[in-house]
Amino acid sequence: MNDIFTFLILTLFVIMSPGIDTALITKRTMADGQTGGYKMALGLASGSLVHTLAATFGLSALL
Repeated sequence: MNDIFTFLILTLFVIMSPGIDTALITKRTMADGQTGGYKMALGLASGSLVHTLAATFGLSALL
C-alpha cells in the first residue's frame, strides 16, 4: 500500500511540473495576447490528440 501512495504522489508532481508546452503557450500569450495563447494551446492539444490516436491504432510504429 505504501508503494502505491508513493507512486501516486510522484505521478502528481510529474503532471504538475511545467514543460515545454507551458513555455510555448506563455511565450505566445505574452507576444500575441490571449487569443494567440488560446490558438497555441489548441494546436498543442490537437497535435497530442492526433499522436495519441496514431499510437492507439499502431500507426506510430509505422511512421
